[in-house]
Amino acid sequence: VDNILFTQNILSIYEFSTERFSVSPNPTSSTWNINSNRQIIKTILIFDILGKQVVRVIPNSNQATIDASSLKDGIYMAKIEGENGTRTVKLVKN
Repeated sequence: VDNILFTQNILSIYEFSTERFSVSPNPTSSTWNINSNRQIIKTILIFDILGKQVVRVIPNSNQATIDASSLKDGIYMAKIEGENGTRTVKLVKN
C-alpha cells in the first residue's frame, strides 16, 4: 500500500510587473533617449549583434541619453535595468 499525501500549500508568490521604457528616436543616427515614468533606470548596457558590450551607462535617473555617434550602423540590443526588473529592447543605428 502506497502512502501518498497531496497538499495544496503555496510555496511562494513571485510578483512580476512589466517594466515600461520608451526609446526614441529609433532608428537614430546620433542619440537614443530612454525614458521611464515609473522607476529609476539603474544601468543600460548596449550590445552589438555579436554580443559584445559597446556602451555602459549608469544614469540613476528616470531618463538617459545614449550617444550613438561613434557606433557603426547596425542593430544593437539594449539591456535596461530598472528598480523592479530588466527589459531588453532592439536599437537601430543608421
